Amino acid sequence: MNELAGVPGLTTTDLEKLLGRPLLDVDIQKQRQVVAGRTVLITGAGGSVGTHLVRGVAAAGASRIVMLDSSERALFWIDETVRQLVGTKTPDLAYRSVLGTVCDSLFVEELLNEERPDLLLHAAACKHVDMVERNPLEGIRTNVIGTGHVLRAARATGVGRVLLISTDKAVRPCSLMGATKRAAELVVRASADPEHQYASVRFGNVLGSSGSVLQVFVRRLRACQPLEIRHPEASRYFLAGSEAAGLLILAAGLAAAGDLLVMETGPQRRIQDLATDLIHMQGAALTGGAVPSPATRITALRPGERIDERLSDGEPQVVTEHPCIVRLREVARDPHEIRSLADALATACDTRRVTPTLKILRRLVPEYRASRAPL
Repeated sequence: MNELAGVPGLTTTDLEKLLGRPLLDVDIQKQRQVVAGRTVLITGAGGSVGTHLVRGVAAAGASRIVMLDSSERALFWIDETVRQLVGTKTPDLAYRSVLGTVCDSLFVEELLNEERPDLLLHAAACKHVDMVERNPLEGIRTNVIGTGHVLRAARATGVGRVLLISTDKAVRPCSLMGATKRAAELVVRASADPEHQYASVRFGNVLGSSGSVLQVFVRRLRACQPLEIRHPEASRYFLAGSEAAGLLILAAGLAAAGDLLVMETGPQRRIQDLATDLIHMQGAALTGGAVPSPATRITALRPGERIDERLSDGEPQVVTEHPCIVRLREVARDPHEIRSLADALATACDTRRVTPTLKILRRLVPEYRASRAPL
């Protein structure tokens, strides 16, 4: 599998240099214990994380994969990917590609009632900080209200395991995207009980994912333009796509009802260092020998961005069977209050009025502090 489809000629050594660490060896046999012989439904299956999850679940022996995405283009390409896998590596795999959105509650319940998956991996989300800042209601509708639709449909149709794919930006969020993902984590916990193993898992950025900094850098290199860095000390957590998929599958097997898990894969990587390494590896090849001058340029953080990220807010941590996956012990909030605020948020969002909708979101996520200055 090509980890970074937009970066030609990349070796494993190059990938490890970009990550700043060796690639993780995620035990495929343990992944098989989670999904082998089972039906797995993946929302957002055509996205960057979803695509890696589809490949990972197929490699781990799932008997059927149901791929849901709201983008026809993304769904087409993941369908083609699975078609090729069935033709070569996984001939016994059954699959279905479904065009639709988690924002349609009746559609989601109908799909889950038809498929009755053993495991639902919920990766569908508006994930770009800048886009959600500029389109707040759509971010809330997809990330919070859509998650609620998935959970209610899962409960109504007897789906016992749901794993929300969350983000490090949900920790003390200063972006609207982070606040919506934190709200989604809370809704998941408020919906869980011993019969409904609904949980969340946080991690950082998939290296080379759609719209990621690496993908932007490659485009600028091809255009012989300087690579823009928004702060000299800007740093992020990065994983390779195969690492993310393997750990997410393991997390699905480790998660208990209401869990918030965190994937810890090493220190953050400075964007400046990532840019410098990419220029040395790819600059000449991508630009025909011309290297951008200046090689990098410092700009400014955009609204909602911060200098670095964090995976937890100081909560006590409990180790799991995998050294890269830890369980956070959060202070419990009243699930009835969470569900009530989530319902109020949906009602407000339907009015298309931004200010009252954000007011309710801040009640649901009181630690959310919108920021337009470096943090």
